[in-house]
Amino acid sequence: MLIASWLMGWDPRLAGVIAVVAFFGCLGAYVSIQRRLQSTSDGGDPIIGILALHEFNVTLHFPLIAGGVFAVVLYFMLAARLVEGTLFPDLRDTIPGDATGWGKLFIWSFVAGFAERFVPDTLDRLVNQAQRATAAMPAAAQAAAMSSRRPTTTTTTTPAKDIARRATAFQAKAPTPPPV
Repeated sequence: MLIASWLMGWDPRLAGVIAVVAFFGCLGAYVSIQRRLQSTSDGGDPIIGILALHEFNVTLHFPLIAGGVFAVVLYFMLAARLVEGTLFPDLRDTIPGDATGWGKLFIWSFVAGFAERFVPDTLDRLVNQAQRATAAMPAAAQAAAMSSRRPTTTTTTTPAKDIARRATAFQAKAPTPPPV
């Protein structure tokens, strides 16, 4: 029932945009694969080249799938405004408003599939920024953020005091090592 109510509010145009974004990501991955195949150094031996192509044919589908997935992940990052700038499309209602926005979206989808490390590296940068922002947060704000994520306990110990208490209890219970 929950899924049906969610799908009722789903914009059918959004499904089409996601499909086209995934297609451009797969297209970028395909072009990347073709470039890699052309630059193989088989020394001119046709048999080694044919064997390499045959071996590569088994794993050919994985980069295409990854390219489509990375393009969709990048689309969601753009729609959530985690990545912004004049080079990126403006996705206010999750769908570009003009031809320039569409062009930017298709180019970035292609790049997400072509450059295999672009989206994972972008996600790593976002995680590092979030960790730095949390580390720079005052202790009171960190405690408030932590208390909003999990249920409150009846004790009022700080994380540092709790760690020290646990370490002391562990040392008290630890057996004494035998003399050497």
